[in-house]
Amino acid sequence: RAPYEFELKVKVGRPELWSPAAPNLYRAELELVQDGLVLDRWGENFGFRRFETRKDGLYLNGKRIFLRGVCFWGEGDRWGLARRGMPEMVKRYFIDLPKAANVRAIRHHTIPLDGLWLDLADRHGMMLLQEFPMTINYIRPNFTEIERKTFRRRVIEEFRTMLPLYWNHPSVILWVSTNESPRENAEWENGPLQRVFKAADPTRPVMRSGVESDDIYDTHCYSGFWSGSEGQFALYAEGAARRARLSGKPIGNTEYVENFNRGR
Repeated sequence: RAPYEFELKVKVGRPELWSPAAPNLYRAELELVQDGLVLDRWGENFGFRRFETRKDGLYLNGKRIFLRGVCFWGEGDRWGLARRGMPEMVKRYFIDLPKAANVRAIRHHTIPLDGLWLDLADRHGMMLLQEFPMTINYIRPNFTEIERKTFRRRVIEEFRTMLPLYWNHPSVILWVSTNESPRENAEWENGPLQRVFKAADPTRPVMRSGVESDDIYDTHCYSGFWSGSEGQFALYAEGAARRARLSGKPIGNTEYVENFNRGR
């Protein structure tokens, strides 16, 4: 049989808003019934909140907010199925320890979070920068024009199928479409690719990690850590702040101070 789609609208008069301080959640439950027999059942938690960018910063439910965050890489993917399915272990690592360090937002580098991780963030008020698997790292693949068009078409097709998996989670405050992309990709990423996100979900900002997007001026700073002196970090940060102010967009710094385990 051909798939059947329908839209169900429910009005909620004065919903309790979701925030890190008060992670209020609602639940939608649907049953498919035929002749009194339940054929299928589905349920999902969701929340009401508004996250937006303005010229002077980021706003949650109309109040300006600073994202004190950390960048994870691979924890939600490389732990293995056994440990990923242990709620108390994941909660301690993903919620309790960051909150003890005054962290209220997490970017998960180029690997989307799912399942238990998203549910815990929803229930315990952890804000997430949900990043899609576009790890570029300023690399310029030697594509032919046909290969480039094919690659970009496949990216859009895949991202369209992924967005519905995450968009009901109030902890996901913004989308991260790409990571460290070369300047020549900006027109496509801020154009056709961004429109995929905005068409599917106009309620969330879209960020290109490490570079400028239409919504956010993001930076990655390793000056003075991988090489050079400590003072270079301050110089880079000051320059990035000036450029962000000129752009009229809020500034982010989603990568910095890495590789301490290598003696730096």
